[in-house]
Amino acid sequence: MSQGLDRVLSQEPGNIFSPPPPPPLDFPVSLAPRGADDDDDDNVNKNLKKIARKVNNIDAVIQREIRKVSSEVQGVSDTLTQHMEQLQVGQERLSETMDTCERNTLETMQQLAQRLQSGSCGDGSEISSDVTSRLDALDRRYQNQEAEIQDIGTETHKSLEETLSMMKALIEESHSGQAIINSSVSGLVRDLHHLDDVTQQGFGRLTQDVQSALKDTSDALSETVSEMASDIKQDTTNIMDTLDDTASQAENLQNTVLENYSELSDQISSLKKVEKVMINTADAVLDTKRSIEFGIQQIILELGEIVKNSGSTINSTLSDQISNISFAILKNQTSALTNMTAKMEQEISQVWRQIGIMYQQMTQSVDLLDQLRNTTKIHMNASLSRVGEMDGTVGQINTKVADVESNLNYLLGRLSLVVSEFNLMKTGVGEELVRLREKMAQSNENPVPLSDGSGYRYDIARKRHAFYPSDGRIREREAMPPPGYFGQNREHLSLF
Repeated sequence: MSQGLDRVLSQEPGNIFSPPPPPPLDFPVSLAPRGADDDDDDNVNKNLKKIARKVNNIDAVIQREIRKVSSEVQGVSDTLTQHMEQLQVGQERLSETMDTCERNTLETMQQLAQRLQSGSCGDGSEISSDVTSRLDALDRRYQNQEAEIQDIGTETHKSLEETLSMMKALIEESHSGQAIINSSVSGLVRDLHHLDDVTQQGFGRLTQDVQSALKDTSDALSETVSEMASDIKQDTTNIMDTLDDTASQAENLQNTVLENYSELSDQISSLKKVEKVMINTADAVLDTKRSIEFGIQQIILELGEIVKNSGSTINSTLSDQISNISFAILKNQTSALTNMTAKMEQEISQVWRQIGIMYQQMTQSVDLLDQLRNTTKIHMNASLSRVGEMDGTVGQINTKVADVESNLNYLLGRLSLVVSEFNLMKTGVGEELVRLREKMAQSNENPVPLSDGSGYRYDIARKRHAFYPSDGRIREREAMPPPGYFGQNREHLSLF
């Protein structure tokens, strides 16, 4: 299909629609009898002129509707271009915001480590309870936001399916209208040729009868002339009935074309509604990002206040553990963000390329329609060939609509991959926060008695990275994730 489109687009526009010159009118004029038959010929000529005017009016209406459709398609392409530009700007802002969040988080962790080393007064149990409550609230917020994103994705998918079904129905209706146009125009041409043949035959018979009557007698001449006049009148009445039927069929065809174009305008308005739904989806994603950033900043500030008030019970081992955890989190987030940014840039470049190809195809279609409009004004007898060429343009438009559908499906698949990457980042951050909460909960379960027996103190050495050897001194080891953590296969989630 792509090779065929390339061959069609490589051709010159003037060679695609170049109809043959219209045939001349072969209606005889010199053999017309004089007398009472001149009135019949004048009536026939008047009726032919009326039919020609009706056909020209129908042709003009069709051309106006085609221009309207081309302008509406151009408007849809412009809106899609603007929407893609807005999405690209939002992605750039998102990357900048993530970079600033990473820098702020790193600075906050360093400040917390310094404060922990300096020390202050407080209680470890209060820290654990506050952190646990904040983490639970953050988990609930993540779950709610994920449910909202899934609902938005299902609504967008349903709207796109409805739009595709309506476009297919519209294409079928356009094919049926094209068949009606072909049948009506072919019937009109057959009637005109029949009128030409009957007129020539009548004029030939009239000349032969006149010559034989002049040779025989004047009485036979008068009888022959009267018979021929009656035959011509009868043929004229039959032709007039046929022309009236053709005119009524042309009017019905015009009404059908107008109804089809009104339905096409309704379908274009539904496409605009789909565009609004996509814009609302992008706004919802941006709101979700802002809420996540606000929650992270709020948690960081509250953790800073809690550590400031109760830093005397935590020594340098906790600061080392926090620095290691923050380094692991930042490493995971940085790698995931780098991969996501590279993939999004690659996919957006491909989408822009597809949009450029679609725009070129649509502009070429508009040029072809303009050439078709100019060729229809040449002559009434060339309408049959021009309608056959319009069949070819409708087929090309169908292929282009199929290409648009495939491009939309491709874009939806790539958006699902981006959502899966975001879910992986979310699960990684959630696992690290859950581990931190479990460690702090374990550190507060068993108090350690003081050496003088006066009470209990917080066992600051009950951490994963601290152990007591035989000499009684505390030694540190690195707090690292379990082996094979970063190589685990995670399930890719999708909105569709």
